[in-house]
Amino acid sequence: MQSNTNYQSLISQLSQLTDEQFKRDYLNHIKFTESIASILPLIDDSEALRLVRLALDVDLILGAFFAGKVKSELQSETVKWIDNLEILDNLKIELLGRTKSEFAIPFLVKTLNQEEELIRARVDIERFFQGEIEEAPEEELFYQAFNYENLSIQTIYILGRFNHESATRLLIEALSDERKSVREVSVEALGNIDDEIAIAALIEISKNEDEEIRGQAISSLGKIGSDLALETLITALDDEIYYIPEDAIRGLEKIGGEVAVEALIHFLLDEDYRVSRNCAAALIRMGNQRGINLLFSFLSHQNANLRRTAVYELENIPEQRTLSALIPLLQDNDVRVRQEAVLSVGNIISPFDASEETVNQFSENQINNVAIALLKMLDDEDEEVRRRIALVLERIVDESISEDLIQAFEDGKRNLQADIARLLKIIGNKNSTGFLFSILQHQNPSARENLIRGLDRFGNESIIQLLIQILAEEKNPSAREIVIRGLGETRNQKVIPAIIEILQEKNPSARVIAIRALQDIGGESAEAAIIDVLLKDEDYVVCDKAAYALGVVGGEKSVVALRQALLNPSGGCAFDPVLDTIVEALGKIGSDCAIEAILEPLPTDASLDSFATLTLFRFGSLKIVPQLWNIQIKAKDKACFCDAIEEIQQRDGRYNPEFN
Repeated sequence: MQSNTNYQSLISQLSQLTDEQFKRDYLNHIKFTESIASILPLIDDSEALRLVRLALDVDLILGAFFAGKVKSELQSETVKWIDNLEILDNLKIELLGRTKSEFAIPFLVKTLNQEEELIRARVDIERFFQGEIEEAPEEELFYQAFNYENLSIQTIYILGRFNHESATRLLIEALSDERKSVREVSVEALGNIDDEIAIAALIEISKNEDEEIRGQAISSLGKIGSDLALETLITALDDEIYYIPEDAIRGLEKIGGEVAVEALIHFLLDEDYRVSRNCAAALIRMGNQRGINLLFSFLSHQNANLRRTAVYELENIPEQRTLSALIPLLQDNDVRVRQEAVLSVGNIISPFDASEETVNQFSENQINNVAIALLKMLDDEDEEVRRRIALVLERIVDESISEDLIQAFEDGKRNLQADIARLLKIIGNKNSTGFLFSILQHQNPSARENLIRGLDRFGNESIIQLLIQILAEEKNPSAREIVIRGLGETRNQKVIPAIIEILQEKNPSARVIAIRALQDIGGESAEAAIIDVLLKDEDYVVCDKAAYALGVVGGEKSVVALRQALLNPSGGCAFDPVLDTIVEALGKIGSDCAIEAILEPLPTDASLDSFATLTLFRFGSLKIVPQLWNIQIKAKDKACFCDAIEEIQQRDGRYNPEFN
């Protein structure tokens, strides 16, 4: 469809195909969309208008897109068709934005400054909450003002996607809107427009006294990354509001060049650790060798903050040179430097997202030497250093140091025994099993707890009985919760009755862990127990975990229960976050009944709409698109369902199941 010959072939077929044929064979297929858009300015005016009308029959977003692709002289008519659609303003604004036509701008501007009474009411609402006036606007006016504000914000975002000077001028005008939210969004939208007019406006607004407006201006200038903003971004490095220098640094990194690099190097020495660290990160990402060499030199600097910055960022250069340079910092006299050094060394020697090349550059001997060096630090005076050492050792220890760990446990202080027990459990050396079981009777509850975490790894039937016995006898709440988790990790149906008993306990944390254990085990008995919790428990955190678990293990019985909780929420389910999780669980189950249950209460004109959109975005199929359009047309608050509609269409390659 991309060659001139194919374009001509398509044009020649227009008069030969009926409306229904063209909708079915061409307009409904995404693969033809760009080709049809390309011929719209080339064909007869009446034929172009016909195609736009047909496209609106197939899909509103497709029709709006084509309305902006016809000849300029026809767009006043096609855009008016969009404006004349009998739909709510939020969807109309969305569709007008999809045209990206300059002729849509006069329609859009109505939502910015045409309702002075509502603008004044919104300002008065803010003044009332701040205690500046005693009487709030009437309730009806209150809601009308918020609705108009939402439409204004939606329009601003859309204008930011237009490549027209008139749209840019409107955004600049909106910088003086009485409503702060509209001013903020206008600054953000200007960040999508890389031209001198927008940049000049952002530079001016970056001097604003309001830190949120000022910060958004710097963020937008950084996003554009123009040399014109260089001086402004450098000045922002000195801003006292911590997140503003961060955005300025990102902008300077994007701009690059000698001046930007000099500024980043200069602020490496900033007394604010966050500024110094972010400058270091930018220089490393830019591959600036001068900056990198400075960071290596900072490892021996007398200023602890500079040493800490260097240690933190140099882990992003996972090389032999870096590891050798960082090892001595494990003994630094500043506790914060030691904390960073432990993690950096660990992330270099055993990175979480390692490539084969990264892993293979360090020998077994080097890894063991690091493990021994860290093991010797387990008596560090700082609890956080010890915690981080244990986390790193978990990733690199092996059976070769089991004896060292056992000796360290027996010689160690009480606060070390818990970490050593965890490491022994992770290694899982059969030769140390007897010693590990002896820890179960140890007087140190933290040591018992850490060992219990991994008893299921030994994997024989006697462990199950031992866990059940420990559950009955253990008094330490944390240790009991770990036992429950361990029972779940056995994946054995025999432990379900013991776990169900926990669901009757008053401790909500224990009930949550029990639900996770039942989720791990699965099966009808586990599902039934979780359903009972969802529909009866009063704690919203417990119900949230139950809903999530049903999305993992559930079948049609779970769908029935989740639907009931969604349509008639009570007890712990009567909270928005739980309803969101219920929707996600239904999406994961993914059956026709589950998807229908999600659609049934929509639109709610509440937060549930947005979460349902995200869920349907992932799990929806083309057959629900007509229902989604009906829901979107009714929705008063947002045009969020359009996102789910488009994602489903892209996945399927078609717009509408009714034109198959």
